Amino acid sequence: STVRKVLERRRFAILAEAATAQEGMEAALRMQPDICLVDVMLPDGSGIDVVRELTKQAPEIAVVMLSASDGHDDLIDAIQAGAVGYLLKEMEASSGPSTSAAASGRSWTSCAPD
Repeated sequence: STVRKVLERRRFAILAEAATAQEGMEAALRMQPDICLVDVMLPDGSGIDVVRELTKQAPEIAVVMLSASDGHDDLIDAIQAGAVGYLLKEMEASSGPSTSAAASGRSWTSCAPD
């Protein structure tokens, strides 16, 4: 995936990938990564719910929302659920610095180009 390529170029170690909310939760809780990227839309549930549950069960994991939507409501819901960042999929290629910010505990959002 594009996200994987960008993160590997920036020397992030990819511990796991998951296709569903359930697989993602299980992998994150088992592997305890520094950062967990969660898509807003998952085939078996809401990424927002995953963020909420993951931050409750493993608050030490920095959870970043990944979305194709630049909707204000999704951003607010993600931050209220506990996400430290919100990355638009169209911004993936330049996501390294923002992902690094999340890993260091700083909050951030990506902005859609005008």
